[in-house]
Formats: sequence, structure tokens, C-alpha cells
Amino acid sequence: QESLQIPLNLALVPMYVKLWHREGPEATGRFVGLTFEVFLLAACAVTAVTFAAARELIIFVNSAKYAPAAPMLGPLVAGYMFLAASVFFSAGFWVQKKTMQMARLVAVAFGVKCVLNYIMLPGMGLAGAVIPNAAGFIVLAALYGWYSHRLLPLRLSPVRCLPYVGAATVAAFA
Repeated sequence: QESLQIPLNLALVPMYVKLWHREGPEATGRFVGLTFEVFLLAACAVTAVTFAAARELIIFVNSAKYAPAAPMLGPLVAGYMFLAASVFFSAGFWVQKKTMQMARLVAVAFGVKCVLNYIMLPGMGLAGAVIPNAAGFIVLAALYGWYSHRLLPLRLSPVRCLPYVGAATVAAFA
């Protein structure tokens, strides 16, 4: 998470804030949309490989004794990809300096995660922690996208994005 999220935040936020001040909302929305599409391609590839080779990755990084945790790695990585995507979806908040609104959305997503943990953790054990974690990140990315779109509409191409998701899904299960 840190190897993906922190570099994205450190690189992209200053770039789109500067672009916002120099060229305005149209150019900024276009830039953030295009960089998101590149990110989505990479995120889909990483997520597909993780789902497909979770057991081997767990054994390679740790040891065979952790192999039973392999089914949880894919959903966990997918959730973190949604967290990483938040830097794109929250662009409107950053350029218009609405960080308090961002904080409220983080609190809502955290609340969803806590409720899901409370419900799922006792009955599902460790898997009951992975699902709420991923769900919390998905909720946060969705909230950022929904509310930030009013501040800075992103120029996204579903025609280019959907094949990435489709190909990654097919590859992960193949």
C-alpha cells in the first residue's frame, strides 16, 4: 500500500494543483482522467496477478505455513487499489481546498468499515477482517468520486477502462 499510495499522492497532487492554477478545470480534469486510466491498467494487472498467484506470492514472500491465508490476498490487494485510486477521485477536493469535506467522507467510510468488522469478524475470523477493509476502501473511493465530481469533473473513457477490468477479471480466474 505504501509503495503505491504515497508516491501517487506525492507526485500527482502537486501536479494537478499546479495544472488547476495554470490551465483551469478543463485541462486538470482531462489530465487526472488520463492518468487514472494509466493507473487503472496497472492496478488491474497487479490485482489479476495477485488473485491468480496468491498462494505462490504468499509462499515466496513469507513461507508455506502462511499459504492458508492466500485466498485473502486478492481481495485485500483489490481494496488497496481502490484506496490508491482515491488520489484521482479526490482531485476536486484538493484543487478547491475542501479537505474538511474529505475528512467527513473518510469518517463515513471508516464507520462503514467498523460496522462491517463488528458484524463479520466474530463469525468469519480473519476473512471477516479482509472484507470490511476492502469494502471501506471501496466506499471511500466511491464517496470521493461522487462528491469530488461536482468540484472537478474527470474526463474518463469507459470504452478504454472497461476492457482493462474485463481482461483482468478473465485473467485472474483463468
